[in-house]
Amino acid sequence: MYNKKNKSKGETKMDDFVIELERNKELAHEKKHSKYRDVLKLIVNSDPTVENIICDNDGDIKFSVKRKDLGITYDILLRYKKEIICDFMADFIGEFLIRENLDGFAKVLTGLASKEYMSLVYKFEHRKFGMHVSGDYFVFTFHISLLQTILLEGFKKSIKDS
Repeated sequence: MYNKKNKSKGETKMDDFVIELERNKELAHEKKHSKYRDVLKLIVNSDPTVENIICDNDGDIKFSVKRKDLGITYDILLRYKKEIICDFMADFIGEFLIRENLDGFAKVLTGLASKEYMSLVYKFEHRKFGMHVSGDYFVFTFHISLLQTILLEGFKKSIKDS
């Protein structure tokens, strides 16, 4: 145990100075990095596998990914729940996962018959992702029109670059 009585005044002041310096470093670190930044680092540095890609009759696509594959343990989910379970994070994670796994999602779009394609893709416009936690999984929902937008974006860029 720390005992100030056995230390000189100079040593005590130096110890207090070092403790205060460490506190200031911690506060400066907390100010620089938000909780959102911490969560985004986990997600961007992860390598998740997208599972169960299913399209319903209205063009809504659901897919899931394991929490731990996104770098989010149960403890992290509890600690950062407000930052994780919000529209911003649902939209970011959802679109990030689609872009990282575009081939798997494109199969849903390209697998539609032309009549289905027209009615599903143009029936509604994607606005926001739905996201919820189900056991060890995050489940995302989005409209198929987003796939069309992303694929056309890539197509337009490749034409422009040609």
